[in-house]
Amino acid sequence: MFQKENYKMIVTDLDGTLLDKDGKISPYTIDILKKVKEQSYYLTIATGRSLYSVQNAIPDVSFFDYLLLNNGVYCYSPKKEQGTYFGFIKQEEIEDLIASFDQDSSEIDFCSAYNYYIYKATPKRKLDFIKGIKNISEIKEKITKINFFPKDQTELLNLYQEFKTKYQNLDIMVMQESNTKEQWLVL
Repeated sequence: MFQKENYKMIVTDLDGTLLDKDGKISPYTIDILKKVKEQSYYLTIATGRSLYSVQNAIPDVSFFDYLLLNNGVYCYSPKKEQGTYFGFIKQEEIEDLIASFDQDSSEIDFCSAYNYYIYKATPKRKLDFIKGIKNISEIKEKITKINFFPKDQTELLNLYQEFKTKYQNLDIMVMQESNTKEQWLVL
């Protein structure tokens, strides 16, 4: 049975949960979250987004206690304005991925705690934290997440198995866009 006093933290996703169809948080939702805070709950966002992407959607994140970003690799405290990393993808693995699978991709995105680097495609949105790159040597930050978009959607599961075999120390999952049904791999 649900007993309020047993719960101390509320954790929520952003896309399709707190954010509306335009990717913004409504004033009504902010009011509800503030009322929850008044009842002494910890509020936490858990998302695959980077810090700047969250701040673009929710300009004032100060009423959240924690932001779990880049699929849990970076934990940020808005109150302290600092965060902790829980892992990076090694530069050798990034270089190997490009050397081994570049020909199979239509786009590869590299995410740091702050920025989103798009390789082999033109960024669809003009935001300060989204950067188009032609070569991975342009990235000067540690990478926390990679989105791999296959050229051929029918090859996704084969690529998934190859990635799981080759990069055994990385968590790899299949993601899907809810509107278009496009799928990609996240490392």
